[in-house]
Amino acid sequence: MKTCTTRGLLTIAVIVVASLEILSRNIANINFNKRTYDITNIIDITKLTNKTHVYVYGERKTKGFIFFDSMGCGYSRFNLSQNEVLEAIENISLIAITKDGYIDVCQKINKHTYPLLESSKTLMELTAVFAVAKFLLIIPILIYNTDSLRLFPFIFAVGLLHAFGTGTTNLMIIFLKFNFYEIIGLTKYEAIHLNHFPLISINLSYIYSMIVDFISHLFFIFCIFFAWKKRNYEIKECGYLSFKLIKIQKCCFIKMAKRTKKVGITGKYGTRYGASLRKQVKKMEVTQHAKYTCLFCGKEAMKRTCVGIWKCSKCTRTVAGGAYVYSTVTAATVRSTIRRLRETKE
Repeated sequence: MKTCTTRGLLTIAVIVVASLEILSRNIANINFNKRTYDITNIIDITKLTNKTHVYVYGERKTKGFIFFDSMGCGYSRFNLSQNEVLEAIENISLIAITKDGYIDVCQKINKHTYPLLESSKTLMELTAVFAVAKFLLIIPILIYNTDSLRLFPFIFAVGLLHAFGTGTTNLMIIFLKFNFYEIIGLTKYEAIHLNHFPLISINLSYIYSMIVDFISHLFFIFCIFFAWKKRNYEIKECGYLSFKLIKIQKCCFIKMAKRTKKVGITGKYGTRYGASLRKQVKKMEVTQHAKYTCLFCGKEAMKRTCVGIWKCSKCTRTVAGGAYVYSTVTAATVRSTIRRLRETKE
């Protein structure tokens, strides 16, 4: 039977999760590259009035073009209807639309949107740090094949933080897109009747990217959890981690010992508890009702009466704690019998 070792599970986690991360980024890039074909309106900034100010990440722009597509708003130094220079595209974070059809920046957007956007950017940077950290923590285990530093709890915690941070960032971005009208202080009815209002919608590629990220986080957490359990098993059984990725485990047809409930056997001198493990033996040397050969008379009449007491029914001799005595009619206790034997011997 083939099973993955700790090293094998970690290798699978690194390869699969890295592939899913690359796939997610490629889906986002495909979505980004198709933005030039979805442009609905392009506005030249130089043709706006002096009262209209356009800011891109806090920097005022006096030249360039603003375009609207299915993803929202964007800025480019070139006219995208004539040039396809994708590197010059930047997102506009703080914009508002007046009833005259112009783009303007107002204090209301600065007050409500800017902290949320800044916190989402900071959270995205932290999640990127977590993404790199979880792979860096796995590398020493794969190279040196040892976990003397006990890195598995840290890897598991970083994986959870990365998943939580990415999910929170995606929810914040979706909140900004669906609540764009309320954020800029306009009702939906007013926003629909404004000129050049951007069409806010969630692109399918963005949703696919979120699904791939969720699968990668879930797969990484499960792989680390099972690798952690496998690591504890290998350390307990062998004392070290296996160097192989896949280990062939031989099937064993021997019935293993089972844990059973202890059964109390009440005797004359107290309660004896049976063994708690049921083991496979050919013949039980000591049983409750078995008869053995007496050392005195040679007949098979020696029987165990209670804990530490053996009595022969033929010669009426009793073995108690290693001492040989005659059983009396008064049924003396073991302690008094041993005391009398010691006094007689002395």
